[in-house]
Parts: sequence; C-alpha cells; structure tokens
Amino acid sequence: ESVLTLPLSPVITSITALSRTEIQLDWTSRFPEATTIRIFRSTMPNGNYTQIKSLDASITSYMDPTLSGSKTYYYKLSAANDNISSLQSKSKNPTTEPLLEQTITFDEIPELTYSRETVTIQLKAQASSDLPVRFTSGNKSIATVEGDILTIVGAGETTIEATQSGDPNYGKASTERVLIVNKADQHITFHMAASIEFVENGKISLD
Repeated sequence: ESVLTLPLSPVITSITALSRTEIQLDWTSRFPEATTIRIFRSTMPNGNYTQIKSLDASITSYMDPTLSGSKTYYYKLSAANDNISSLQSKSKNPTTEPLLEQTITFDEIPELTYSRETVTIQLKAQASSDLPVRFTSGNKSIATVEGDILTIVGAGETTIEATQSGDPNYGKASTERVLIVNKADQHITFHMAASIEFVENGKISLD
C-alpha cells in the first residue's frame, strides 16, 4: 500500500508588529506544487485558528491590518493545491504596539436645586483623542442622562461619569464629577381669620 505523504508546511521567517493595528508576516514555502497559501490566526496559542486570508502561492508576505493594540496574535500557515494541503506551520506570535493613552476634560457641574419644574443642563466633556464621550449617572433617582443632557429627578448627591471606550488605537478613559442637588425651599401659607369673637365656654375656628 502507498503511504500518503503530506507536503511540508511553510516556514514563517519573520513576524513584526508594524503598528497598533498591523502585523507583517514573511515566510518561505516548502511545497513547490502549491497554488495557495492559507493564513490562520488566533488570540490563544492553543485556541481555534480561523483562516483570515488565502493568497497565491507565489506570494511570500502579508500585512494583517485588522488588529487591536496591546494584544498578542498567533499565526499559522499551510500550503495547498487542488489535491492536497500541508499541515499548518508552527505558530508565531507578536504583540501589537501598546494602545495610546487618552484623557477626558470634563467641565465642572454647578450645584443645582430641585424643582417641580424640569431642570436640565448640558454636560460638556472632550476626549484628547477626539472620540465621542458617553455620560452616565450613578444614581438615577437623583439625575438621569440622555446623550449630553442631564435632567434633575430628585435632591441629593450622585456622580456623573464621562467615559470614552477606546478604539484599536486608544485605550479606555473615564473621569467623574460630583453632582449636588439641593432641596427646594418650601413655603406654608397660613390664612388668619378676619375677626375673632369671644364666646364664653364656646369654641372658635380659624379659616
């Protein structure tokens, strides 16, 4: 009986993190009859490797542009033609460049006073990355936030957080402001009787 011998897998000769989102792979093929080079990627050394690219066998390098910063990626290659495919190569793993730090400038929130009428203010914050900032209220019984509009619901104290969740280039950032909502003043109206007539052993009423 003939024994099927699988072709040799490609050898990754270099792998380089070019930026926070790009990794360059270079390899040599050891299967002259190959027509295709397949590239597989994983975020775990022994995890599931997903095919991300299929290239003509004459190509010996590839730049992966779909990555996130400060993260390690693992790559394997195989060579194939219409009849047979090599085993996957040994994995290689570079780490992309660290994510850039960003800061958030969050304007002070003035002290407010509760009112039965709706009280709203516009929150103002800016991320150094120019990415959009999201606001949240720590206590929705004191204040709620919709977009950048804060609405007073009750008296008390809460924190308002400004957050930027980051992207492939920037890490997450957040900062907080304390919101103080004072109790509203209240007034009692007390109507005195126009006149009081004394009646012995009698009673009077105040309207």
